[in-house]
Amino acid sequence: MLRCGFVAALSASIAVAAGGDDSVRFSKGDLPLILTVPHDGTVVPHDVPARKPENLARDKVNRDVGTAPLAERIAKRLEEQLGKRPYLVIERIERKYLDVNRSEQDALQSPAMQPAYRAYHQQIAAYVAEIRDRFPSGALLIDVHGESKSR
Repeated sequence: MLRCGFVAALSASIAVAAGGDDSVRFSKGDLPLILTVPHDGTVVPHDVPARKPENLARDKVNRDVGTAPLAERIAKRLEEQLGKRPYLVIERIERKYLDVNRSEQDALQSPAMQPAYRAYHQQIAAYVAEIRDRFPSGALLIDVHGESKSR
């Protein structure tokens, strides 16, 4: 399928977070646009218990399945149409273990997840700082989410 081939090729070209932490995939862009994907991770960390949120109505643990490929397709389409790409930041850790859209206190229950949480947010902060310099009139950050059945 063409889509799978594209995702594999794009995934190979996306950088891995510094310091050997492969929890975040990211790619630099040329547009004043950042696409973030916080909940489509599939990486299960070793020896880390799953989160047990106190309020499951608010703190979900299921994936937003398909949001990473969707963001990658949006980036590709923008590049085809405009000749430029948005910035892209994708969390790879499964949401059961880390929810990067929460405060650090609520995002994780194992200290082993702290470097991954910080890597995600540091990459976004770095791109925001870069975009502010390159595009002083403004930019847009789109946090790509979806909805899937609980597992």
